[in-house]
Amino acid sequence: MTNSSAEGERPTLALYWRCDGSDGIVWRLRSIDADGAFYGEIRRDSEDEVLCRFATVSGRLSHAESERMAELVAVIRQPSPPDHPGPHFAALFERSWRTFADARHLYVYHLGDEARSEAARAFVELAGIVERHLSPEYAKIAVPDVTPDAQ
Repeated sequence: MTNSSAEGERPTLALYWRCDGSDGIVWRLRSIDADGAFYGEIRRDSEDEVLCRFATVSGRLSHAESERMAELVAVIRQPSPPDHPGPHFAALFERSWRTFADARHLYVYHLGDEARSEAARAFVELAGIVERHLSPEYAKIAVPDVTPDAQ
């Protein structure tokens, strides 16, 4: 892995999905490298702790997906409307592949932003690319269907 931005290569990305504390599936992808390799974790969050689940994930995006992500990041880097007040739903970070200490927000997404922002539309597309690889992993955090016994 040689993604150092000092060497002119694409920096490593980190993608956090569902940052607002709401119930549902949460992604914390700590690394998405320029070559498409990614790792992190997915969680099912719920106010009911019995329903919470956690799993680590890793994989690799295809070359075409990695190239499309680079194009989308270029769109996301463009100036965008000011942030909404309040908690955001998702965020994209940029960092060195060596450490998390230098991570910086590249984009903060609020639900519905795609209606008014090209960067938000690019972010949603980028998340969709990643989700195609994560959704098969959702079974690891699925909550068993519990139906009451018939009486």
